[in-house]
Amino acid sequence: GETRTVEVHCARITVDGSTRIFSIIHDISARKRAEQELERLAHTATTLTGLIDGLRQESAAALPA
Repeated sequence: GETRTVEVHCARITVDGSTRIFSIIHDISARKRAEQELERLAHTATTLTGLIDGLRQESAAALPA
């Protein structure tokens, strides 16, 4: 087996005069992995943008006035 990330929704219901707990469990492991990948890509994009801006500034400074 493996560990999964889940989202659980519960409600108290009455069935034939008896109180029960009704639960729905969604496996959200894939969604969490996708969110983590989006965060990683956003960080990479921010880093690359910073590098490009730095190179532009260096190039502009190196040009004769």
